[in-house]
Amino acid sequence: DGSVSHETVRQLMEGVWLADKDEGKGFRAKASKVEIVKRVGQKSVLDITLAEGRNRQVRRMLAKLGHKVR
Repeated sequence: DGSVSHETVRQLMEGVWLADKDEGKGFRAKASKVEIVKRVGQKSVLDITLAEGRNRQVRRMLAKLGHKVR
């Protein structure tokens, strides 16, 4: 949800700090590749490639930056 800016894409590529409940500490989650496929009104479609995917990582990364994944 929302119009994803190029600044948000940059932040996804640099990494976002997320908490790991299993280990009790945080980790930096970052995307290898992020591409804005299309924008329609207040919705954006992204193509995101991760090197390592953890539990709901994409959803959590985007939530941290203020976007809800549907």
